[in-house]
Amino acid sequence: MPYFTLSYQLADDYMQKREPVRGLHFEHITPYHKAGKLIYGGAYDDPAEGALLIFKTEYQEEIEDFAQRDPYVINGVVTSYQVRLWNVAIGHQ
Repeated sequence: MPYFTLSYQLADDYMQKREPVRGLHFEHITPYHKAGKLIYGGAYDDPAEGALLIFKTEYQEEIEDFAQRDPYVINGVVTSYQVRLWNVAIGHQ
């Protein structure tokens, strides 16, 4: 099964913008994690200007749909995103 990356560009005031919708964001991502489709996810630190999520799923469209329905995207916490096929060369697959 292929891996995909979902990279998020975060708003300049990310820390403030995320607070009102953070719970909704985690409600959105948890089912994907429990299903084994979302392997890792988190924001970069210092500066917190982006985030990376790693998915293992058959269809890129599923990740596009995930991003479009993410409360962070809907509410402007994420200003843009990109989905890419990731060719894993080494590591646990």
